[in-house]
Amino acid sequence: SNNQFNCRDIKDNSERSRCRRESATKLGKDWLNRLAFGPNQDIAELIQLWLSIFAVNWRSLPNPYWLNQQIQTIERCQFKTYPELLAALLEDPAIIHSLNGFSNHRRNPNENLARELLELYSLGEGAYSEVDVQQTALALTGYRLNDENQVFISPRRHATGTQVILGKQADFDARSLAMWLGKQPSLATHITHRVWNRWIGVGPSSNNLKEMAKQWVQNNLSLPWLYSNLSKHP
Repeated sequence: SNNQFNCRDIKDNSERSRCRRESATKLGKDWLNRLAFGPNQDIAELIQLWLSIFAVNWRSLPNPYWLNQQIQTIERCQFKTYPELLAALLEDPAIIHSLNGFSNHRRNPNENLARELLELYSLGEGAYSEVDVQQTALALTGYRLNDENQVFISPRRHATGTQVILGKQADFDARSLAMWLGKQPSLATHITHRVWNRWIGVGPSSNNLKEMAKQWVQNNLSLPWLYSNLSKHP
């Protein structure tokens, strides 16, 4: 279970460090074994692609086993749409912790998760304003973690009311925010470019990128569609 690797509960600093190292080593070996020898290596390779895009440093995690939760989250959503994958990862403890999301309080918003969401995971640099970052941060306030390593929203820490993000006023949560970002034209281009680089190894031409992103939008940002068409690309 995830609690088996919850090294944060160990009081002695040296023992806690040893627990984290051993947990991370075991998880790493298990994951490499799955990539190299698992029965569904193609699926594992797709998970690895998204792990490289939603990268997390295990050394920053009080519970290294959150990386395994991240793998499970990606595996559950990797054949849905990109906004659905994004929504799930916005409620993933490894991503939230690594981007200071658990310290994002309505009275003192931390913008790190919001900024990385807009710049890395959706729209790309230059496609949003600083006000959008501030409003997105408010929408993502209040994240906490229970004893079962499940993310929940604390009403005392969460900003109530509506936010205005990219011109839309709403009481956003992780899912509605991800769905709204999915409707922005720059998302398809930015994410296609990132996945293309990881998948093929070299960047696409502007014409190829524009055409692929356009068709991906027409196919509702379906991840199976993206995989299929990238794999067929010369």
